Amino acid sequence: MLKTIQRCCLAATMVLLTIQSVHAEPYQHPDTGIEFPDRLGGLRKGPGAADYEAQNPGLGVSVRYEGPWEKADVYLYTLGLSTVPSNLQDPVLKDHFQETIREVAHFAENGLYEDFNIISTGEAAWQPGSTIPVSLHASFAFSQEGIELLSHLYLRGFQNHFLKVRFTYLKEANVFAGASLHTFLAELGKILDNLEDD
Repeated sequence: MLKTIQRCCLAATMVLLTIQSVHAEPYQHPDTGIEFPDRLGGLRKGPGAADYEAQNPGLGVSVRYEGPWEKADVYLYTLGLSTVPSNLQDPVLKDHFQETIREVAHFAENGLYEDFNIISTGEAAWQPGSTIPVSLHASFAFSQEGIELLSHLYLRGFQNHFLKVRFTYLKEANVFAGASLHTFLAELGKILDNLEDD
């Protein structure tokens, strides 16, 4: 019963956050030209973008999207590197990917996540029906305050920036949120493809 109440409260909170961001303006990242629309994959964009670059050069920015069961954060940063590879086999990208996985695991070690488990690691295509991987990918399962969650991490290089996506959702909403995840990646991928074609 308690877990059911907690799930309802979390879902209600996510809905309220989504409603608050209905009128969020699109954001364009100045260095890459990526324009983040008001909606992406059915999720609503939060206000503005979180700017870490001013206080911590190299850490870039992040943009938040939210839905009734899910939230997605897109990060763009350089870590101070003048060039960031797009080749998924490049050691720079692969090493940083392992570092991002360790960062997620560190949250569990510090007690933020419970029952933490790395489900899989590998590569991922973003477009429906495609078998061509465009990013590295890891998936996780964990719980917070008794609420079971699933989370996906994607990392790729884009125009000399690391582009990282963290997509987290309620496990019990896996069917709906999983479909939202695939749509989100497909739409974001099209935005990136259009910029590369210009």
